[in-house]
Amino acid sequence: MNRTFVLDQRTLIHLDANTSLFGDAPYALNEFTLHKKDSSPMIKIHTYLNGEFLNTYWCDGLIVATPTGSTGYSLSCQGPVVFPDSGSFVITPVSPHNLNIRPIVVPDNNIISFEVEGRTDGFLCTLDSRREIVTKEVQLAVRKETFSFNLIRLNENNFLQTLRNKLSWGFGCKELMLDAGYWMLDTGYWILDTGYRKDSEHHEIYKIITLHQVSSINPLPANC
Repeated sequence: MNRTFVLDQRTLIHLDANTSLFGDAPYALNEFTLHKKDSSPMIKIHTYLNGEFLNTYWCDGLIVATPTGSTGYSLSCQGPVVFPDSGSFVITPVSPHNLNIRPIVVPDNNIISFEVEGRTDGFLCTLDSRREIVTKEVQLAVRKETFSFNLIRLNENNFLQTLRNKLSWGFGCKELMLDAGYWMLDTGYWILDTGYRKDSEHHEIYKIITLHQVSSINPLPANC
């Protein structure tokens, strides 16, 4: 197979602050987050787009995700999936106090700034897996980084295919069970196990498929 590749240019997010944060690398591939510390009460995050007031989030935290990061932490907080070349940021609250608060997608040419209030003096500020503890007096804003990240992708792989496989789109319940190696026979539930055995005499490798009976698995929904 001719495994050719393409270069995907991925947007980075840059953090500006009135104090030194994250050394000489104040940028991230996936997301920037503001978050309360440990078991402290929720915080209020006043959020602005290019200086214009957007919303005050009463929440445990706030995520600003790049298109690449939209399938990570933001997705686990009910954020939308956006395409890598969509030119946008996703603002996703973490455990918002108000049920009418939803994630929002904004163009990545906006500067997103924040003012944080809380009962404690400090809160967490993160760029991907790195974190800093900052005080309420620190001024924070994020924007699109001036350079991008080049990601090598094999030509036979694409974003839609990855989404379908990872999120199991287009499969029914029984198809998902078969894909996971479960078989339901008349005698109960069985697990399909695949292994390989080498014939030492003929130096050949054989594929061995066996079925192991189990007492039960998670019950199927009624519509399967």
